[in-house]
Amino acid sequence: MIRSGLVVFVVTVTACLAACLVPGGEPALGSVEQHLGCVGCGLNGLRQAAYDNVFAQMDGNALGQVGAWDDSVDGPVSLCDGSSVAVPAGCTTACSLRPAWNTWLYMPHDGAWLHDEMLRSVVELIAPKDACVVDAHGRAYEGMFALSPAPRFHSWTPADQERVSAGLLGILDKVKDVPICLQSELSIDACAGSGARFHESTLFGNVFRGHPRFIAIAGGDAARNPYLNLRYGTVLPSSATVYQYSEHPCAYDGANEGLYARYCDGGGGRWQHPVVVLTGGDPDTWYYDVGAQPKPRPTSF
Repeated sequence: MIRSGLVVFVVTVTACLAACLVPGGEPALGSVEQHLGCVGCGLNGLRQAAYDNVFAQMDGNALGQVGAWDDSVDGPVSLCDGSSVAVPAGCTTACSLRPAWNTWLYMPHDGAWLHDEMLRSVVELIAPKDACVVDAHGRAYEGMFALSPAPRFHSWTPADQERVSAGLLGILDKVKDVPICLQSELSIDACAGSGARFHESTLFGNVFRGHPRFIAIAGGDAARNPYLNLRYGTVLPSSATVYQYSEHPCAYDGANEGLYARYCDGGGGRWQHPVVVLTGGDPDTWYYDVGAQPKPRPTSF
């Protein structure tokens, strides 16, 4: 198991902490994202309970029951349909959640109480910042990472499914709002200008389809043993396969904030659309446990 420590991490792109404070000295709510300017930068916070339910609640069987699975591509249908919708405050653009997804979102079923959280995380991974998906009740789900943008308007290809699957594992954390950058082969400059040059982990697999489903975390150069990575929530053996950095399951190109994985091997196959997690601070200085106890949080990086 990988268990998180109660820490909060700030990327170096949030360089001026004073600028993030209100006169009373407390962090201004909503100011964090203003400093996460890169395309792939964002905040984590997907709870383990929601992540675990993705396997049963967002697969072909569950989504097919409400018409949200496209058999022609063997993947979920697009999040949005072509109908117009008013753009909510705080969003630059918006699209209307497809009726099948609305049905899934509000359907009574075991685990359905987590559908809102699952959808929120999926939209964060798919849509870019300032883009929103609006459900039938006017509730807005905001984009963040733009990890695989096509599924907003097109059915999810296997490549889309791999990127979103990896992203879900990347934002899994008991400690909410930890700034990270997610980068894949689709956008190799997603972390450009962020200062996120530490390779924490690489994630690959597909939680939406496959017999059995496979998803994995491989240690990065800056956090080589995922079992010691305190940022992550509890990753159950049934939820993810763990690879030490020394096992080298992935092939890379680029470096620092331009690093991306070309492919990863695991689960009896080769995954062509992995996602790397980059951070602005060296995990070894904060949330990477090199002994029996986590290191104390530094005042700055």
